[in-house]
Amino acid sequence: MNPRELEILKLLGRGDRISEVASELGISYKAVANTTSMLKSKLGAKNHSDLVRIAVEIDLYDWDPVFRPLSRNNDIGESSTHQCHRAVRPLDG
Repeated sequence: MNPRELEILKLLGRGDRISEVASELGISYKAVANTTSMLKSKLGAKNHSDLVRIAVEIDLYDWDPVFRPLSRNNDIGESSTHQCHRAVRPLDG
């Protein structure tokens, strides 16, 4: 997972709705919804509730990424190299 996916997962795990995540991160609702769909696929979650459960289980509460997005003048930005190393147990089919 990339840092943005982990940040969205963290916010979902604390109980935020998709619209609240979008507002906090300053991105569109659709961007968050698309990311949650990708996360469900990556993590084997069948629905949004499963995704929230996984977020709570891996305990991202203290995880704090450092985002340095690209500037508007196309300078190369730096991004966090922080990785989440906790194992995620896939859901049983």
